[in-house]
Amino acid sequence: MAEMFWDLAADTWGPEERAAIDRVVKSGRYTIGPEVAAFEEAFAAYHGKKHAVMVNSGSSANLIAVAALFHKKEKPLERGDEVIVPAVSWSTTYHPLQQYGLKLRFVDVARRWCRDTDSGDQRTGACHDRLSGLGAHALLDPQRGAERSGEG
Repeated sequence: MAEMFWDLAADTWGPEERAAIDRVVKSGRYTIGPEVAAFEEAFAAYHGKKHAVMVNSGSSANLIAVAALFHKKEKPLERGDEVIVPAVSWSTTYHPLQQYGLKLRFVDVARRWCRDTDSGDQRTGACHDRLSGLGAHALLDPQRGAERSGEG
């Protein structure tokens, strides 16, 4: 597999983005203004949805996503439900789940390490199936999975 490279310090904004920034600065409406409303409408339309909500951060997005799962018509989450999460991640992965009363079930991600952290049972055979629902793992290369460190 070819290595991918993104220059993280490069300026990637084009004239459209700079014009949008100028409109927001000139309006003085940095939040809940017409630019945000227009973006929400365009984003919802692009994804074929009725609504979209812009938030200030990925952490806030995680929080409202978890909240929304409690209000689904079919099989809503309930306090006390178990959620499988990676053993190594960010607090913003865990905290919204805890805030809504969900029980976290930590699992390792490398197949040879796949064990339930509560019981310590090795579950290599079930590992692949259980990992399909995990969120972001802080140490896992998303392009190559665990093979980066030779642990796959």
